Amino acid sequence: VSHRSFQTPKWLEYFLLFCGSLACQSGALEWIGLHRHHHTYSDQEADHHNSERGFWWSHMGWMFYKVPAKSEIPRFTQDLSNDPVYQFFDKYFLAVQFGLAAVLYALGGWPFVIWGIFVRLVVVYHITWFVNSATHKFGYRTYESNDKSMNCWWVA
Repeated sequence: VSHRSFQTPKWLEYFLLFCGSLACQSGALEWIGLHRHHHTYSDQEADHHNSERGFWWSHMGWMFYKVPAKSEIPRFTQDLSNDPVYQFFDKYFLAVQFGLAAVLYALGGWPFVIWGIFVRLVVVYHITWFVNSATHKFGYRTYESNDKSMNCWWVA
């Protein structure tokens, strides 16, 4: 959806949207909007996790500051913003985590919740952040690009 690189039946698109919301990295429309913004301005001044500002900044430092790109989310999500399913996952992405936590607790108590929510999110967050940081510093390129993105086997 973010890259508009392929199409699926709506039911599969919505299932993938649900799976993406499990990453708990903000609402669906916000994440898609910021991702599209990043690809438009990758490694330029307007890029909110511009790797030119250093490894720490692009890994997670940018999140501790106001992200001006958030004001441009509506511009980058015009194709999705009226869809009620996207609106739901944008608004209730945290509720999805609480629902999953309840299911995990019912299945296995606190150990399932700790591993299935907290540990999982730490791992998922750092994997995503390494895409922002490591893949703009380490690796190889198969073609020239205007940004610093690279193929990095240990992040892939």
